[in-house]
Amino acid sequence: MREIDRRTFLKGAGILGGTALGLGALSRLEAQGRSQVLRYGFAATDIRRLDPMGGPNAVDKAVLEKIFDGLVRPVPGDVNVEKIEPDLAESWEPSKDLKSWTFRLRRGVEFHNGFGEFTSEDVVFTLNRAKDKKTSIYYKTYANFADIKAIDKHTVQINLKGPASPISLFPALLNWQAGMMMSKGAAEKLGDKIKAHPIGTGAFVFKEHLPQERLVLERNKSYFRGMPKLEQIVFRFLPDSSSRVLAFKAGELDIIDLAPEQRAIDQAKGPGIVTQGIGPLTVHKLHMVRTKKPLNDIRIRQAIAYAINRDDIVRFIGKDIAQPLYSIIPPSFVGGLEDVPERLKYNYDPQRAKKLLAEAGFPNGFTIDPVFISEREQFRRPMEVIQNQLSKVGIKINVNVIAHPAWHKKNDEGSNPLVLRAATRFPTANFVLEEFFTKGTKRNFSGFTGADEAITRAQKEFNPEVQKMLWREAQIKILEDLAAYPTHAQGTYFARKSYVDLGVKLNADLCICAPIKRNARLT
Repeated sequence: MREIDRRTFLKGAGILGGTALGLGALSRLEAQGRSQVLRYGFAATDIRRLDPMGGPNAVDKAVLEKIFDGLVRPVPGDVNVEKIEPDLAESWEPSKDLKSWTFRLRRGVEFHNGFGEFTSEDVVFTLNRAKDKKTSIYYKTYANFADIKAIDKHTVQINLKGPASPISLFPALLNWQAGMMMSKGAAEKLGDKIKAHPIGTGAFVFKEHLPQERLVLERNKSYFRGMPKLEQIVFRFLPDSSSRVLAFKAGELDIIDLAPEQRAIDQAKGPGIVTQGIGPLTVHKLHMVRTKKPLNDIRIRQAIAYAINRDDIVRFIGKDIAQPLYSIIPPSFVGGLEDVPERLKYNYDPQRAKKLLAEAGFPNGFTIDPVFISEREQFRRPMEVIQNQLSKVGIKINVNVIAHPAWHKKNDEGSNPLVLRAATRFPTANFVLEEFFTKGTKRNFSGFTGADEAITRAQKEFNPEVQKMLWREAQIKILEDLAAYPTHAQGTYFARKSYVDLGVKLNADLCICAPIKRNARLT
């Protein structure tokens, strides 16, 4: 387990600070009463980075998506790339061959803190930064971008190396990851400081950050869609689940992240409290490293699959949290496999698993040692269930629980033979397939390349229906090879007081958090 410093421990335990549960000194508006100040309890020790292109985690993104806008956005309350609407761009027009897209920008949109009007030069700056390996961790997403041209102050043209359908192009232009539109002027003036003091056009403005204590956003009174109803959002850092719930129930927080486990939801429930889960789904899958013996034998991978009982995993995690998953891409994603062939579901069959082990030369089973797993319960608890299930057919895995960053390192360097990985990605098939199942990518843990042709063809295809067909073909190949075994899927969970009106009917949101939009308010 990782070590935490004494201040962090005391804070999480509710011993340090200025309020009953140790939430530290109040911000100015908090001290004046609730008013329209929303207090949000984050499941984190602190933010990690506030650079949209630097690889922000879920907590960072929850802050950034309130500060920045994209050229386009999903319909509020949902995440469907086939239902995209204008954001900073008023309209767009593709060339006939879909290799050039022209966007006309809104006029009069202002950046925060007096950094001037948003123009085509800011789009050029942002997208060039997004596709540069030196400045963007997401540069591969922009590999098809040839050049970006400012036609005039409010018109920008994106020229591509190959055609791109809206399904392929628009995810790169949302206020999500590197698609968040940045200020060229702010970057030139602030330099590296912009990574800690983000300047956007969004509904909320960065105010202050006190490490391991709080981060404050204030409303953008000049927001182009209208002034937000909330005056401030105060994010409190509370990594301990029980501490968050206690502070929430004591009235010191209005909304909190919930740990993805049944007991956290049950603990938060009560009068005047709403618990909620939203998409996009987080996909959990067990990658089997095919370059390591005996996992290089398809019969061994099949035996592992038949020895796992998805329903037991779901019951263990909780009925309100998880659902069984039968393909690498959930059917709710664009390009997901809706009808998985029965033979590729690998439903629980321990006798068949034992027979396959015997055929592979292991009638008495075998041991895999070591297998590494993250200390985080989201990963550790399902792996404990899998460990127990495999032992019943003679497969012993010696699990080593290690710190989360160290676990990532083990996975990425290829020294972990069984990788139980979770991924929350934009809900089109390409993002999971490209990251985890193509040749040469760091997270292709299994070393599988059998679907590369279908994935590559889909990326170059401009007919959305053909793209979907190719993505489904890739998923079938992955399941046939058992490069990875899909176990379960779960959403993002939070609790809010009933007086918190999020202002939108929620199904899904890209921030992987409790979404707080311009029209959210405290009633």
